[in-house]
Amino acid sequence: MRMLRRLAERLRRRSSFRDGRICAITLSIAVLSLLALMPAAGAYFVPLGRLAAGRRHLSLEFDRPAEGNAQIDDDHVQAVADERLCRDMTKTVELDATTTATYFLHLKSGAAILSRITFR
Repeated sequence: MRMLRRLAERLRRRSSFRDGRICAITLSIAVLSLLALMPAAGAYFVPLGRLAAGRRHLSLEFDRPAEGNAQIDDDHVQAVADERLCRDMTKTVELDATTTATYFLHLKSGAAILSRITFR
């Protein structure tokens, strides 16, 4: 778990974060494959970082149809977005951040493996 935290921090520092704003960010397939090797394959916890207030779109791509749900929480563990995955190969989750906060993605995709996240 410590290794994943360090990796997430490195990605955050190398990404296009400036003043709480994010340009398009694509996490590498290698990182997501590492997450998929965790004991609960098909279940992911992805720190999205500190975001300024505003609307964002998170696009998720899977290797096969996914069944489950994608939930985004703020740093107070309050759900700000919740989408059901119903045999989706791709899914866009809209996040309407009302305040500047740190956000996290909780994802359960069944047997499907998350292959790409694009965040705009």
